[in-house]
Amino acid sequence: MKLILGPFSSLLMAVSAANALGLDAPPPDGWTPGETVTEGWQSQPGDPANFTLTLQAFDISQRSYALVAVVETSAGSVTFALPDVSTGEYVLNAVNATNATIVYAQSSSFYLP
Repeated sequence: MKLILGPFSSLLMAVSAANALGLDAPPPDGWTPGETVTEGWQSQPGDPANFTLTLQAFDISQRSYALVAVVETSAGSVTFALPDVSTGEYVLNAVNATNATIVYAQSSSFYLP
């Protein structure tokens, strides 16, 4: 049997091996580019003390935008302005502040109009 992995498979595997840090999903009514929003998360002892919050296109480009450079995990939430991005499906990532290839958590995908 041959297993074919898509472009997000390595990212998803990295997230699954991460700590218990969990990002909240955007609200059901969604967000709009340029809007100021608040993202929350749940953490456990042993999670990293801080992380960088990024917005990543959930498509073949996987283009990523840094939203907040250093977020203190203990804060439980952060408010920021969404960048003006093109219409599409996105995810939020909590990544290592000095190495963005280390993904601590990823939100469910959501659509930006």
